[in-house]
Amino acid sequence: MGAPRRIAIVATVGLCFCFGVAAVASSPALAVACDPTINPASDYSWTGLQWDTDQEIAADFTNARAAEGCTTPMVLPAGYDSMSPQLQMLWLFNNEREARGEPDLQLDGTLMSQVALNHSREMATYGYFDHPSPINQLGVGQPGVDVPRQLVNPVFATNYTFGENLAGTFANPAQAVFAYMYVDSSEGWGHRGAILQAGYQWTGIGIYNGPNGPLYTDDFEAYVGFGSAPVYTPPATADTNPPTVASVSYANGTATATGVADSPLNVNDTGANPTTAAITGVVFYANNIVEGPNQSFNTVPGTQTAPGIWTAQITLNPGDVLHAVAVDGSGNFTDITAPPPAVTLTAGANTVALPAAATATTTAMSMLARSTSSPASTPELAVTPTAKALIASVDRQADRKIAKSVRVYVNGHWRTYRPGRSSNFALYANEGVQLTLSTGTKWLPTTQRQRFGVAGAIHLRKGWNYVAVPYPTTGMTCHATRLELARLGDKLLQITVGTAPDHGVIMKPNKRGQWGNDLLAKLPYSEGFWLKVTTSSTWTPSPNGYSLSSHAVK
Repeated sequence: MGAPRRIAIVATVGLCFCFGVAAVASSPALAVACDPTINPASDYSWTGLQWDTDQEIAADFTNARAAEGCTTPMVLPAGYDSMSPQLQMLWLFNNEREARGEPDLQLDGTLMSQVALNHSREMATYGYFDHPSPINQLGVGQPGVDVPRQLVNPVFATNYTFGENLAGTFANPAQAVFAYMYVDSSEGWGHRGAILQAGYQWTGIGIYNGPNGPLYTDDFEAYVGFGSAPVYTPPATADTNPPTVASVSYANGTATATGVADSPLNVNDTGANPTTAAITGVVFYANNIVEGPNQSFNTVPGTQTAPGIWTAQITLNPGDVLHAVAVDGSGNFTDITAPPPAVTLTAGANTVALPAAATATTTAMSMLARSTSSPASTPELAVTPTAKALIASVDRQADRKIAKSVRVYVNGHWRTYRPGRSSNFALYANEGVQLTLSTGTKWLPTTQRQRFGVAGAIHLRKGWNYVAVPYPTTGMTCHATRLELARLGDKLLQITVGTAPDHGVIMKPNKRGQWGNDLLAKLPYSEGFWLKVTTSSTWTPSPNGYSLSSHAVK
């Protein structure tokens, strides 16, 4: 494996505490130069580093240590490959500490790691990479310095402080830890300092496999009160169930979320002395979360006005999609929108995009189109899960039989359902659907609120594909699609929103290869669209994916 395309470090990791670095004296067996308080003179070069075998990983770390005068070699344990990525990262942290005479960190695999995991999941879901969260403890404290999403929990409310490292684009924990330790000069070696800080006792490690690879959130805890630190015992199990939100609505400038409640399946936030917090906040936003200057976001924190009811003042324009996001003390979150608006259908062929079934859990699901052969990847069923169900829904709302056929484009061929004349088949939320009617009508896909999360992956074939990125995903553009496919090594040749590749709204470059204003065009969430690409790839649409920049550590 090669090094990341570049190291783009734009935010420091906070290490501002009430005490200085107090390193444990090195053991006599360690080289004098293995000093946790001394940083390397310069970054170690990624050139020539290999990461495919245990021997190569150990050699990379050993050589980097030697370059700074530390002659303690790294020797990976025999069971390293069988460890989970989380335990691999913990072992690497502690081996770096042990090589410099520092005590081991203990892993909080339940509370701290669950909060860290959910921060990584957030970054994947909303397409950002930063310490502040747009949904969890928005505007509270100094993220990266005191990690307010950890401090919000009762067990850490008094005399505790936290630091945090973030990493992305690294294929494995070894690469991420190497960057923290040996390629961190532009950050003043803050990430290295967090790993080697003698005062830290516990760590929470959250690794989430997002659309563009793993995202790592590593939190470090220290007690800063007087006297001996109290004995901390992590919860026996993690609270992993997201909050519930019954509805979200908007009227006269006010957004309202109702039925907001912590999951009854969570146990650490109950009883006389809860370890974790229950609901810690609700935020609202329109369409997509966008990070602005100075680590700000377009989300608006809500105020609880009654049990289970949260409101906020927010401006919505016609066509905007309002989201409400509820978060609990473990960082679990639920993002919902109102039901999709009615779709105007005309006589003849219509191209539609079907929202996912209400029971889908898209925040943790990765899916491929029906053409995949991977049994581990399950496509997400549409709100009308079969062609027969779609026709029945349209006919029922029109109060007469007007739906004539349903078609999907699978593996380069059309598959058609006609009532009473052909076999029924499943419909999925990531494929375009053609619906032919005898007369026009208004059709409401569902009356249930929709859950928002990481979009499902779409398996693209070379040539033409008929796909969908349905409600509540909004703001997807031709430009974002082109860049995301380029990141995968694929090339976008044309997009058509219409019933056929040559019929509808066509977006493609001119003869000089220039896209012009077509790049600004948005892809409607109510319609399927055609993609023509140069090779096969697996694409996870992201309305936030507007650039090819790679992030590494923060």
